[in-house]
Amino acid sequence: MLVQLAGGLASSVVGAARGALNTYIELASAKRPVGSPSVLAERAYAQMAVGEAAGLVTAAEDTLAAAMNDVWRQGERGDPFTDDDRVRLRLRTGTAVRLSKRAVDLLRDGAGMSAVMVPSRLERAWRDVHTASQHVLLSVARVEIAGRILLGLDPGSLVI
Repeated sequence: MLVQLAGGLASSVVGAARGALNTYIELASAKRPVGSPSVLAERAYAQMAVGEAAGLVTAAEDTLAAAMNDVWRQGERGDPFTDDDRVRLRLRTGTAVRLSKRAVDLLRDGAGMSAVMVPSRLERAWRDVHTASQHVLLSVARVEIAGRILLGLDPGSLVI
């Protein structure tokens, strides 16, 4: 089942988001924004960014783990995968990717120029997450197919 490959790709995105969160926490403890007497971690917008991003990354991890556990159990039972199963998996992997992407965007914005310098772990995470999210198996376009099926319409495409 080709849709299973989305889990492997999505795990890279979720892992990059977790790495970006850890990097941001390290950065915020040491970075003194220009003209500021305090470190980034003491600023409200940094606290909001890391708090929201942490929640998003945790939700992405939980969503992806639940999806992959369900697929694994279904495979162990030898049950065939229906279009409904594929839709559920597609929505879960896509949601995990979108949550991760949002988290990395928040961290990038909160880090300022430190997140766009090359090389930078935040810049790399942002680039990797945004690039991977364009893959055909992770693209937001897959949500349209899922929506069509949920609404009782022909998918208009392979349900992969």
